[in-house]
Amino acid sequence: EVGCSFGAFLSGMATMGFEVQGVEPNRKAAEFAEDELGLAVDTRMLEDITFPDGMFDVVIMRMVLEHLLSPVDGLRHVGRAMKTGGQLILAVPNFACAEASLFKECFYGLHLPAHMSHFTPFTLRHALKEAGFCLEHTFWIKSSRDTTESARIMVETGKRPRLGGALQHPLSRRFLVKPWLAMAHGLGRTSRMMAYARRIGG
Repeated sequence: EVGCSFGAFLSGMATMGFEVQGVEPNRKAAEFAEDELGLAVDTRMLEDITFPDGMFDVVIMRMVLEHLLSPVDGLRHVGRAMKTGGQLILAVPNFACAEASLFKECFYGLHLPAHMSHFTPFTLRHALKEAGFCLEHTFWIKSSRDTTESARIMVETGKRPRLGGALQHPLSRRFLVKPWLAMAHGLGRTSRMMAYARRIGG
């Protein structure tokens, strides 16, 4: 798992009998995963790691790709370490979501300057294809945090603070935000998306 954080997911997979490897540049998180959970974790940046070609059957990258300076190069780097036909599971913010249209520069998913790339379903599919992957499925992830944090940014920056303040109210969260998320999910316009892809390159 690239970006394994404190190792909770990898630990669960290990208890199920899978051989696991983590990549996590945050040393505090990596040390916990290694010392407390007994996991193997590499603390180098992804582009500085050279795993043997075809080493992995599955690679998971959740909320990582948008942090890379060159996402396609990062995907190619990961692809070289995967078996042909191996599965890549990744999640990224969706810049084609309803929240991005409503909140504009206050959209929490922008998360500047930490997020250096932004994806729509089209650009994600294109990036995967360029890196030697075939996109098989896209799943839409509802995140109330992206809405409430965007509203907070509106208030703090003074950009439409009345709207931001209204959306932070508990009643608004219950009667506006939840239905909003349900509708966005049905339309495939949630603020986050998860993609399942296969490595097709040699």
